[in-house]
Amino acid sequence: MPALLLLIAGCLPLTYVLVESFAIWDAHYPIAWGSLQAYKDILELHRVVALLRIVQRALMVATVDTIIAAPMSYLLVRMLSPHKRRLLMFSLMLPFFTSEVIRAFSWRMILGTNGIVNHIKAWILPQTDPMEWLLFSEVGVIIVLVTGTLTFAIFPTVLVLSRVPNALWTVSSEMGATRRTEFFRIALPLSKLGLATGWIITFMFALNASVEVIVIGGTTQVSVIQMIASLESAGKLADVFALTMILLVLVSLIISAVLLAIRIRRASRMI
Repeated sequence: MPALLLLIAGCLPLTYVLVESFAIWDAHYPIAWGSLQAYKDILELHRVVALLRIVQRALMVATVDTIIAAPMSYLLVRMLSPHKRRLLMFSLMLPFFTSEVIRAFSWRMILGTNGIVNHIKAWILPQTDPMEWLLFSEVGVIIVLVTGTLTFAIFPTVLVLSRVPNALWTVSSEMGATRRTEFFRIALPLSKLGLATGWIITFMFALNASVEVIVIGGTTQVSVIQMIASLESAGKLADVFALTMILLVLVSLIISAVLLAIRIRRASRMI
């Protein structure tokens, strides 16, 4: 019964969005259904380019998060004492005790031409110009999103690695395996499920990011929320629903491809 209620609660909104994406709207009310005009509007070149840029940015953020999370999770599980592990994991959660807006504006001050990063650069290389490309650029947005979502890539991987029997680590040490060998031959293969979970979570966070894109990216970057707000202010509500369905299908395909690749890789190792 609870599973049925969850299924209904999840399917009803999606069904409503799907139906209304084919509607013809008069002001704020649908007057007819069966039109593909909303999908034609969304698939115009400039909107397709904007969507692809958003998805590309989310893919880059999730990939960088995963690359960083793999060694950091191994460090937390294998090379730190339980006390230091708890302390570091708590420190990873500290930024989430503040507002998302405050974090974004803090990064804006750090990455600005008079920010901490450029002050350090001026101290090391005094004769060079400040790095203006860190702010109001895709690079700056990716840096901020990576730091903001990295925790969600680390925690699932730590959870997976912490379930590895201690006997396995003991045997690897007794057989003379170096830390590098232990990481690449044991930790990395065993943490694939955690890394994949973290990749999916961070991808979804990066895809739906708005505050960081607006504050750090300025007018040079666009987010899904900005696209929806622009369509809604123009009275194109069917286009909003169509955009939602297109994103849902696109995200489902990407996540399915990741899970399928993991399954194929696992099956190939078992042969």
